[in-house]
Formats: sequence, structure tokens, C-alpha cells
Amino acid sequence: MNLVFVLPIYPYFSETFIINEFIYLKKLKINGLIIASSISKAQQPMYQKINWPILKIPPTTKSLSILISQIKFFFHYPLNHLKALSWLIKHLSHKNLTTFLRITPIAHTLNQQSIDLIYGHYGQTAITCLLFSILTNKPFGITLHNQAVFETTSHLEKVIEQSAFTILKSNFAKKQLISKYQLKHNLQKKLKVIRTSGVDLSKFSPQYPRKFSTFTIISVARLVPTKGLSYLIKACHLLKQKNFAFKYLIIGQGPEKNNLQKLVSQLNLINQVKFLSQIPHGKKLNQLIEKSHLFALPCLIIHNNKQRDILPNAVQEAMALKQVVITSKMDGITELIKDEKNGFLIPQKDSKALAKTIIRISQLTKKQKQVITTAARTTIKQKFNTNLTSQQLIHLFNQIS
Repeated sequence: MNLVFVLPIYPYFSETFIINEFIYLKKLKINGLIIASSISKAQQPMYQKINWPILKIPPTTKSLSILISQIKFFFHYPLNHLKALSWLIKHLSHKNLTTFLRITPIAHTLNQQSIDLIYGHYGQTAITCLLFSILTNKPFGITLHNQAVFETTSHLEKVIEQSAFTILKSNFAKKQLISKYQLKHNLQKKLKVIRTSGVDLSKFSPQYPRKFSTFTIISVARLVPTKGLSYLIKACHLLKQKNFAFKYLIIGQGPEKNNLQKLVSQLNLINQVKFLSQIPHGKKLNQLIEKSHLFALPCLIIHNNKQRDILPNAVQEAMALKQVVITSKMDGITELIKDEKNGFLIPQKDSKALAKTIIRISQLTKKQKQVITTAARTTIKQKFNTNLTSQQLIHLFNQIS
């Protein structure tokens, strides 16, 4: 099966779940071609396993080249070109017009190849995938992530209507999308819940049973407000006031790093809280997670539900490593964690509850921890593992092509 993958940027250091998806689909004999609006220079060892060709969508800078590409496409594929123009006239906007002009040369290239399906990630690729589909006369599908679900995406209802399928990563996201756009029953049937790309259990398998000598909390995240790390730092201040001995490791980069570092300094936690540079996925990162006593990610909902996590990949990976996990009680996350069964849930923005739960976790017996962490890995194995989600994708692709 030959697929065209459409992305806003490739490769993207922090979006390892897309790379994992590609790796597994390749193992399942999928031939891929990657199309991206921007090509990143990010380095990640996992990218080396993907040797699919990559095409960059050209910028619309030279009017003469644009005109030539349109004439050339119309000459070879007049019906497809007229259909795309017809759709564009009905949904005319500067963004849609620019997208059409930019992708037409690539659509010409695709028409000269054997492809079965166009498949995009993220809401910002929705119109691109739709227009590629019209210009190539091939079906398309898309996976929508958080932003497309909670923020308004132009013409999304039309995209869903013309797509072969639209994938969402949780039942909560599906319900939100149906409610937000008041989708009719015929469109609801196109919505599929597949927890792409899942966790590769072979790469997240417990290997380091020994823990750090000091009780250690660890967070691996992009340093943005939705991760709630400021509340965890404040919880650390409460732990220090209670003379609770601990270390807190924060791994990641992001726009909130300076603010978090200032907070650590203000609360006099420099000796307890350590910031580590972004570490690629692999044995080194896994070892740090396993040797810690607790993985914490107290996620937040901000900007009136427009920015939030649903199923944090870092939490899933920690669970696969049989680590005790604490995160926020939020719709979506509750599909992953059952409080005190396979992890711990606390209210949002509640540093006191965080500190209290951390102390409680530190007091669990070895057997109690083992029951919780075994249940955590079992959850990932049964519902969130890459092999399962990739098979679900393949099954869906086969139904369409």
C-alpha cells in the first residue's frame, strides 16, 4: 500500500509519536511519501529509520512559476483542476487560495505515481489533504490532534464530510468535536477513535530496578503552561517545609523554562529542583525515568479549554516503564488512568493535593507499588501499544483503498 503523509513540519523533535507511527507502518509493508510545509533540521536518531522520500511544499514567491504550474496541471489533468477550482470558489479565502497554489506542482508529481491514500496529521493540514485529494482523485483521511478539537478550524465540517475517515485519539475528543460542530449522524460515522501511535513496548520495557537513593520526582515535557509544572514546583516548596527529602528532575525545553527557573529561585529550591536539557528518547531517558520514584505531570486546561492535554504521550511511556504516575483528573486522561488503580489523579492547580499525594506515594509498600505499576503497563499493553494502534490503522486503510 502506498500512502502520502501530509505534515505541517517534518521532522519535529518533540513529536516522536508520529515517527513511531511511521516506523510501525513501515514494518507492516506501508510505502510512504512525506509532504511537509516546512523541513526541520532537528536531529533525532529515530528519524534515521524512516527513509521515505520527502517533498517540501514550495512557497508562493514567483508569480510566473505559479502560473506555469497551473497551466501545466490543467493541460494534463483538466477535470481534477476544474473540480479543485470549483471547491475553491465556494470556500474562497486567502489561506485556501495560497494552499491551492502551493500544492498544485506537488499534486502533479503525485499523479505520476501510484498512491492509494492521502493521510494527514493535525488540523492545519486538513485543507491541504482535501485539495490534494481533489487534485489527485484519491481518498484522504486525517488525524486531528488537540488544537483542531478545541479551537475553531475553518471548513473542518466540510473536510470531515469529504474525508474517507477522521481519526481522534480519545472518546472525549470525539464527543467534543460532535458537540462543537453539531455534526450530523452521517458525519459522526466517519469519526474513528484510534489512539495513534501508542507506545512501542519493546522500547519502553523496564530494565533498571534500582532507584536513586533520594526520593526522586521526574517530569518529561515541553515546558509550556498546560503541563502545570509551576504547581508541581510549588508542591515541592510545601514538601521542603515538611522536611520531606526529595529531588525533582525536569527534562525538556520550552517557552516557560525561564519562568520556572525564576520560581525555583524564589522558593529557594535550587538544591532540590534540577533542569536537564532535552534528552532524546532512548536508554538514557528511560533509565532516568525508571530510577526515579515518581513521574509527575499535573496538566492544566487553559484559555477556556482551547489548550490542554488529552492523552499525554509522556505519561503513557512512563506507565509502560512501570513507573508510578501522578497527573491531573481531566476528561481524556481518565480514559488512561483510573485513580489508585494504575496511577494517581489529583485536581488541577492544586499544589497542596500534589504534595499530599507525593508523600502518600512515598509511603506505599513495595507490593502496593508493584500492583499499581503492573496495572499501568498492562493498560498500555492492552489499549495503547503501537502494535495494536498500527494494526487498527492498517485495517482502516485497507477498508478505504
